[in-house]
Amino acid sequence: MDMSFKNLVLICNNYPLTEGEFFISDELRIIAKYFDNIYVFIHDQKKSYNSHYLPTNAIIIKYPPPHTKIRIVDLLRIFSMGLLYYEIFTAVFRNRKKINALLLKVIIKDLINALHVMFELEKFIKNRNISLRETIFYSYWHDFKSLSLVFLKRKYNAARFISRAHGWDVFFERHKINYIPYKNTIIPSLDHTFSVSDAGRDAFMKYTRGKFPEKISVSRLGTINPNKPKIYKTTNGFHLCSCSSIISLKRIDLIIDLLNRIKLSNVFWTHFGSGPLLQNMKRIAEERLTNLQFSFNGLVANESIIKFYRDNYIDLFINLSISEGIPVSIMEALSAGIPVVGLNTGGMKEIVNNEIGFLYPYDTPISIISNEMERYLTESRLKQQIKRASAFAFWEKYYNAEKNYVSFYNKISTLA
Repeated sequence: MDMSFKNLVLICNNYPLTEGEFFISDELRIIAKYFDNIYVFIHDQKKSYNSHYLPTNAIIIKYPPPHTKIRIVDLLRIFSMGLLYYEIFTAVFRNRKKINALLLKVIIKDLINALHVMFELEKFIKNRNISLRETIFYSYWHDFKSLSLVFLKRKYNAARFISRAHGWDVFFERHKINYIPYKNTIIPSLDHTFSVSDAGRDAFMKYTRGKFPEKISVSRLGTINPNKPKIYKTTNGFHLCSCSSIISLKRIDLIIDLLNRIKLSNVFWTHFGSGPLLQNMKRIAEERLTNLQFSFNGLVANESIIKFYRDNYIDLFINLSISEGIPVSIMEALSAGIPVVGLNTGGMKEIVNNEIGFLYPYDTPISIISNEMERYLTESRLKQQIKRASAFAFWEKYYNAEKNYVSFYNKISTLA
């Protein structure tokens, strides 16, 4: 049945006070109008500056971050909880994980952190005296924060409790222990889980042995781009682009290896994003990319990236990550009509295909990818224009923020 929800409590990591979670901006631009009040619930940040769009009806609620170390008082609290032992049983006997110190640490730490967030949310409820029947609690990540909503729901079930799920909070292989705890508790207990990809939904169905299909559905993210796509090339040379954190998962070194094999002249590569491996990647690029020019542009607001795509003709966008959910960076590229080169990992096949770019099996030799890139870059302008127009049309159909977030709101507003 349709319900009128006046309040949205969004639990995330650091939006809008640091550079992370920039993609929440576009979602709130669309759905903010449906609520009287939006409460963005985040822990205190070491470095804090309002770097993102925030709706006028939104208030930032900061709470003390969880303790980094496990305390005796926390252990005493959770050792009496049956959920702890149920999760250990689930990990060992259902998922065939070996008990070791790291597995136990993750299970214990997630439970402690979830209780901490739950207690802070309880304080918020009491201090604000909000109407629970008119409130949706929304965890942006399917981790201990969504587990905190499970606990909260047991005490305040008049409200509605939902969570999104992306990539690192879905796929076991993204973690050292090859496991993510509490999925079999979170999924059946929340009112709904919204995966951003089919791959995420399928993974959750597998983890829960297909028992709760009515609790899991796909609700894709989207981006806003008011500009027309650049379909027609009016410049000489070739401009390639990538955008990601500079961490081992994103394999920027492999992009450098790929670019090193391209024999064309007048090639320029731009990378947006930063991370702990930035200086190392710069050094490798300076040593190996003597055949082209390049620029590491650091952390840049997504609005600036959209403007960059408006002002520059980018021939191809490259992503060679080990694993992905549905990268927002690729949505941004497609919205500008930029074909994408990617590997078939995680949810990538849902946003890259050979009509709008080039999707390769994960173990494809780099030499094959570089050869096909060169072939595309030198083929007829008409073929390139067809691929670029297809890229934009694909974004418009599947990853347009206006369409996707209105649809998302319609789904959550009808939660029984």
